[in-house]
Amino acid sequence: MSDLKSKFPHLQIGSASLINKKSIDDSLKLDLNFSMMRFWDKDLYIYSKKNNYLLIPGMTSIKDFKEAISYNCCIIKIFPVAKKDILLDINKFNQISFIGAGDIALNDINKFKSLGFRGVVVGSKGYDGEKFDPEIFKILNSRMKNT
Repeated sequence: MSDLKSKFPHLQIGSASLINKKSIDDSLKLDLNFSMMRFWDKDLYIYSKKNNYLLIPGMTSIKDFKEAISYNCCIIKIFPVAKKDILLDINKFNQISFIGAGDIALNDINKFKSLGFRGVVVGSKGYDGEKFDPEIFKILNSRMKNT
């Protein structure tokens, strides 16, 4: 993360799969811009808001979605996107930015954008724990040149 921050200082960097308050505290210490929950956890979301930290909930069910919007969530990760509840039609909720996650590759980005997702998470298909897919740097460099 430090390498990415130094090479791309305008890049918003976050962490994923947060499961407890310590994870939020650690993300704050690392000066990350945001984090994502694997699944909806109301108490963790409230803790994050109290610490003025952007925590993006993950979910697939309409029940969790309704609870999340009752807490004014404006960014929601659909995870795993392949198991999204059919009743959760993301195109009916213009005030919410949806992020697709779960088994998404770089070449899937345009597909998910056309489905109404505002962003995607490219997890293990973009970073295997040791090295990044070189295509990520090509995309980042091309976008930096266009700004």
